[in-house]
Amino acid sequence: MPAWLKKTLQFTIPLVLGVVILYFVFSGQDIDGIRDTLANAHYGWIIASSAAALISHWLRAKRWAMLMGPLGEHPATALTFHAVMFGYLANLAFPRMGEVTRCGAIARHTKLPVNGIIGTVIIERAIDFMLLLVITAATVLLNFGLLKGPMFKTLDRLAAFQPLGISWYYWIFAGLAGALLLLWYYRRRLAHLDHPLLIKIKGFARGILAGLKSITALQKPVLFWVYSIGIWVCYYLMTYLCVFAFDTTSMLNPNEGLLILVSGSFGMVAPVQGGIGAYHAVISKLLEVLPGRSISAADALSFATLTHAAQTLLILVVGLLSMLWLFLKKRTHGIQKLS
Repeated sequence: MPAWLKKTLQFTIPLVLGVVILYFVFSGQDIDGIRDTLANAHYGWIIASSAAALISHWLRAKRWAMLMGPLGEHPATALTFHAVMFGYLANLAFPRMGEVTRCGAIARHTKLPVNGIIGTVIIERAIDFMLLLVITAATVLLNFGLLKGPMFKTLDRLAAFQPLGISWYYWIFAGLAGALLLLWYYRRRLAHLDHPLLIKIKGFARGILAGLKSITALQKPVLFWVYSIGIWVCYYLMTYLCVFAFDTTSMLNPNEGLLILVSGSFGMVAPVQGGIGAYHAVISKLLEVLPGRSISAADALSFATLTHAAQTLLILVVGLLSMLWLFLKKRTHGIQKLS
């Protein structure tokens, strides 16, 4: 496949998917009602939410700089911040491109090895995912009274799903066991293969090891975890402050704010540009079904639309400024190749 066609498909397929989801989300909705709700929103809370988001990005930049320190050079926080924002901007064009983009930006302006930088990003993402799982578990426990009804219904449906008369979880167990047996049987052959995909996997594995070494060599591990927790505290504020922008959502309590945070986080990781469509669908449906709140579909969609638009606008503005800053800044050297 030609490189230009591959890049075109990488851009257009996720975008089309996001637009299609967005179309179905807005289909049949009261557009005039949504427009009126957005016009009467209290935008001061949206500004406060954007400030919390900006602080989270700054904390992420400081944490990332700490991870790269043990690799041989401690990049300035300004450099890592602009690289992070440039990466977020790249994600708006190509999903998952941001990680590569920000690693390249650091490699252009430092003497750090590219595979080491990639390793720190992998570790950073792994830590964020771990914290998201912890927050998700805490959210389920704190809101169990709200969630137990839908959860039990889902479990009942799963229990009734029995392909060929065998429960679904036996099929999953058998599939995983079979895959592990195949990997073990062909382990020697796989070790000597030079397929480009396996080479990339090995490179990422070396990057993970380098990232793990950077964590064990941190001079201030407590500060590292303070930054990590602070990022998610800011994410929570970024989400929860937005509920006060609308009269119809201002009664939502902090626990329900956690539900919005967790749901929105999973919506944003969907393989579409900036979570477009997926975020709107997840958040609007969540607000509609919250017990005892009676939030209309139009109001729920207004909330999802404004919060997503505010986050996207922040990334566009700051990301473009960061891109300009990085391109104007003198490079240290050319990008090093992966070792």
